[in-house]
Amino acid sequence: MALASCNEDSSTLATNSLPDVLVDTTGIGKLSILQFEELNISPDISLEGINESDVSYQWRLYPVPGDTVSEVISEEPNLSGYQIELTPTTGDKRYRVTLTVTDEQNDLEYITAWPLQVLNSLGEGLVVAEATGNGDTDLSLIMSPQVTAGFTKTDIKRHIYSTVNGQTIAGIVKGIQFTQFFRDEVLLAITDNSIVRINTLDYSYTGKNSDLFFYDSPAYHSQHVGVINKSGSYRFYLGNQQLSSMGPGDKQFTAPLDSKINVPTEIAVNKQSSASTIINFYDEENGQFAYLGTFFAFGSNELTHTPSASGQTFDPANVPGKENIAANAATNGNTRHLLKDKKTGEYHLYVLNGEDPPAPLAKYDFADAPEIDNAKHFVLPDNQRVMYYATDTKIYAALYSTSTPVFEERYSAPAGEEITTLQLYHASDYPTAESYLDTDGRQLIMSTYDGSEGRVHLLPITNLGVGNIDEANITSFEGFGRITAIAPQK
Repeated sequence: MALASCNEDSSTLATNSLPDVLVDTTGIGKLSILQFEELNISPDISLEGINESDVSYQWRLYPVPGDTVSEVISEEPNLSGYQIELTPTTGDKRYRVTLTVTDEQNDLEYITAWPLQVLNSLGEGLVVAEATGNGDTDLSLIMSPQVTAGFTKTDIKRHIYSTVNGQTIAGIVKGIQFTQFFRDEVLLAITDNSIVRINTLDYSYTGKNSDLFFYDSPAYHSQHVGVINKSGSYRFYLGNQQLSSMGPGDKQFTAPLDSKINVPTEIAVNKQSSASTIINFYDEENGQFAYLGTFFAFGSNELTHTPSASGQTFDPANVPGKENIAANAATNGNTRHLLKDKKTGEYHLYVLNGEDPPAPLAKYDFADAPEIDNAKHFVLPDNQRVMYYATDTKIYAALYSTSTPVFEERYSAPAGEEITTLQLYHASDYPTAESYLDTDGRQLIMSTYDGSEGRVHLLPITNLGVGNIDEANITSFEGFGRITAIAPQK
C-alpha cells in the first residue's frame, strides 16, 4: 500500500505575485538643459501592489561621464528646482541622472536612468565684476535684448565664477577683455597685481600671471588689457608701465617691448584700419606725446616720441607738466587725450591724427567744464565729438564740434546711488563684425551702488554728437554687489 498527501505551500513566491513599480518616461527619454538652469523631472510613477508609505525615492546625479561616482540630489518622487552647475558637455559625452524607487517591504529597487546633456548658457552679454566685500571679486553675466543678439528676454547668471571654481578672484577686478585664446574664447581680467584667464564655456579658471607669459616677471602691476582688431586680433597687456602683445595664434604674451618710455594707463588704442599707429599716449615724465606703430616684427614696432611740430595748435614734443586723465581713438583714427595741468589745474583736450608719426590737429579748453574736478569717470566715444564725464551722482557732456566747447548736464543718478563705472557700449568684436545691434555705440553702460546693492543701467543716447540721454527708456538690472568693471562678451 502506498500513501500520498499534499501540503499547501503558503510561501510568498508560490502564492503571491510580486509587486511592481512602473515609471513612465514618455517625453523625457533624454535630458538637455542649459548650464545654471534648474532641472525638473516629473515622471508618471505607478505603484502596483505597494503602499505609498512603503516606498522611498532617491535621485542621483553622476557628475563624471562614464564614472560610477554619484551624489544624492533629491529624495522626493519628483526632481524639482535642482540647479545644474556642471561643465557643458561636448561631443557624445553625457552625464547621468537616475531615479531609484525602493519597495522597503520586499527590499526591491526599481531604477530608471536618463543621459543628461548640459548646454552652454553663457552667451553674448555683459560680464559684471562685483566686489565681494573681503577684497575679492566675483563675476556675473547679463543677457538682454539690448546687449544680446536674438534675445527677447532678460537672463542674469549670478556669481558664475565662484559657483564654478569654488572661490572668488583674489583682488578687485578693474578691467576685463573678451578674446580668442588659441582655440578657446576667454576673459582676461586684471587686478592691481594680477591678470587672470577665464574660459567662457563655463567660467572656469585656466591661468594667472606667469601662466600667460613667455617670461616670468617679479610683479604684475596690471594697468590695461585690450584687443587691436585691425592688426589681426592682437591682444596686448599693459603692466609695470610696459606693453606686451599676443598674436592671433599665440598662447602666451611676449616679453615687454624694449623701451625706456613708461606707458601710462590712459592710452588711445586705434582699432581702425585707416590708422597707421595703434597706440598713442602722453608721456608724463618727458612732457611729450609718444606712439607705437605696430606690434609686428616689421614696421614701426618701437615706442617712439612724437616729433616736434612748431607753429601748429600745439607742439606734441613740448607739452610739459601735464597729468593723464583719459584717452581714446575715434573711428577716423584720430586720438583724443584729456590732460590736466599739474600747476594750474586746467583741463585741455588734445587731438592728434593716427598717422606715423602722429600730427597735432586741435586743442580744446575745458576750463569751464562744471564739476570736472570732481569727475571720476570719463568716456570719449569713438563715434561722436562728445566727451562724457561723471561725478559720483551726475553725468555731463562736453561738446567739442566747434572751436569753443559747450558743457551741459545730461543725467542725475537716482537718489542715494553712487556712480561706480561708466562706458560706451560696443560689442566685443567691434569694429570687425559685419553687423551689430542697433544699440551698439548708442548707449552708455553705467553702474551704481547705494551702499548695499549694485545696479547696471543702460542709458540710450538719442542724438549722437549732442549727448542727450533718453531717460524714459533706461533699462536697469538689480541685485549686484559693488560693481568695479563691466565688459561685453560673445
